[in-house]
Amino acid sequence: MHRIVDVRRIFRSVSEIWILLDKHGKVLLFSKHLEKFQHMVNPPLAEGSSLFDSIPSEWRTLAENVLQTLQHAHVPSVLEASYAEPGGKETHFEIK
Repeated sequence: MHRIVDVRRIFRSVSEIWILLDKHGKVLLFSKHLEKFQHMVNPPLAEGSSLFDSIPSEWRTLAENVLQTLQHAHVPSVLEASYAEPGGKETHFEIK
């Protein structure tokens, strides 16, 4: 018997930011936890949009290379990054 997995249900229940992309960087789905951080993303992510449109131009090439590499990777990959707000507050995060 084959079980059908409701991916949307999984994404609604996680307490981390998950973004599901197609191989071109098109946003297919994201977890509800992203809503707390949408103010840091310009333009905000939406289903059907390109992730690369919301990444600063100086990071875009790196992001495209990471996406291409992940498609052929046999092990998980982790990228550490940070975001500084105009008031000086800095947020550190991992991209897996």
